[in-house]
Amino acid sequence: MKIKYVTNDTLAQCRQNIDVIFDEVVNLGRQSLPVLFHDDQLIKEMSLDMPKIELVMSEKKNSLTDARNVEIVYEAMQGLTDSQASEERLWAAYTFHEQLDYMKYRWPAKDAHSMKNHYLFAYGPHRSLFRNGMSRLWWLGRVTKDKSRKNPYELTKYVCEHTDIIQSICEQPVCQQPRIMRGVIKALYDLDQAYEQETAKDVPQEERKGVHIEKIIIQNLGKYLNLLSGTYLIDLYEEEKIYDIVCRFLRKTAGIRE
Repeated sequence: MKIKYVTNDTLAQCRQNIDVIFDEVVNLGRQSLPVLFHDDQLIKEMSLDMPKIELVMSEKKNSLTDARNVEIVYEAMQGLTDSQASEERLWAAYTFHEQLDYMKYRWPAKDAHSMKNHYLFAYGPHRSLFRNGMSRLWWLGRVTKDKSRKNPYELTKYVCEHTDIIQSICEQPVCQQPRIMRGVIKALYDLDQAYEQETAKDVPQEERKGVHIEKIIIQNLGKYLNLLSGTYLIDLYEEEKIYDIVCRFLRKTAGIRE
């Protein structure tokens, strides 16, 4: 099968008729988007192939399916370029039609406004990539998949379990480059894992190098990176350099000597 999208005109129609779409397509389910707009050719096809995807919707707590669904979407659609994957009209084809059942499961909407937040790009261009219900799956895969690890989606699971990373790191303009995000995420994960291992071994506090990653630490790191970007062009840094910068900052704030 081919990767789907809608035209700019259709996207504009969706925005103009958001209340009707919520009532007829999402809430009551009486009509599909093509039927509502009287156009059976509404959903277009790109030239890119992809396998049929079946997203996981089996958990009572819907967020527990995120890591697995990131892997499913990214593996199926990793032929997309970053530019293509930043197109709202691509993901609208999936939120409103191709993966509508998943969207209802993962992002149940109370009204048209709350629906728009996850079905369309309702925020800035970068932040929306991680707020849209379908694009976030692809982009989390893009910035967390690490082929050098035994489990390439090890970081994905970590981020999906620590969702403050998405808001405080991934969504921030300073982290628009995937290699920057990956360097930050690797540092958070490695220091957190080191902390757990040292705790399990009862390593004396003064000998520890790991850091227990909590919400406030993630938030402070996000603020630090924004501050840093005001002085340095960190979007030009290599992944390894960002990794080292983050490790030094986190250890320093935890009172750990290098």
